[in-house]
Amino acid sequence: MATGPAPAKAEQLSLLLTKRLEAHPLWNEIIGKIIIPNTKGKVWLIGGSVSRVLCEELYGTKMEKFDFDFIAESVNKKIEEPKSWKIDYSKFGNPTFTREGCEVDLWPISDASWIKNNNIEPSIENFFGGVPFTIQAMAYDIKEKRVIGNLGIKALIARRFVVNNMTSAKEESKRKGTTVDQRMEYKAKSMGFTFVPSNE
Repeated sequence: MATGPAPAKAEQLSLLLTKRLEAHPLWNEIIGKIIIPNTKGKVWLIGGSVSRVLCEELYGTKMEKFDFDFIAESVNKKIEEPKSWKIDYSKFGNPTFTREGCEVDLWPISDASWIKNNNIEPSIENFFGGVPFTIQAMAYDIKEKRVIGNLGIKALIARRFVVNNMTSAKEESKRKGTTVDQRMEYKAKSMGFTFVPSNE
């Protein structure tokens, strides 16, 4: 799966998202005091702080509160705890930092469920391949300040909510107590997207 830019769009999206992230009052502190000291290699921002922020910027869609989710090629075993941030750990030992209503999750890409469960290479391409829905197959490279993931970018531009990985979509929907189509319809509505029935 290609992670390069979609023609004439990725650069614009990258600029929009960079401007929005850097305007956040805690962004520089998140990067400088949490991400850089505690990771090695590439780091990507994923989830609603990418897709929903861009959706708001492009279409004026009102956002629910979102958190910052980061995946990294490597997360240090000993976590450096920044002052003024509270830190908790998941059952897998990955840290969550909180401060002033802001929540930051950090975990190694090797812990992504699709990669871990299938024992495949922990790459961003394989991460994208395992996300439930196409809009999630997009990330922000924090070093290059660039939005990547053609599939996610195309879903954002088309405003379509489509299954990407049916196994993952079924697992997520089951956790939420819904069918895949019910889950898709709910999330699509929250973003102002059209959902494409999965025919599960």
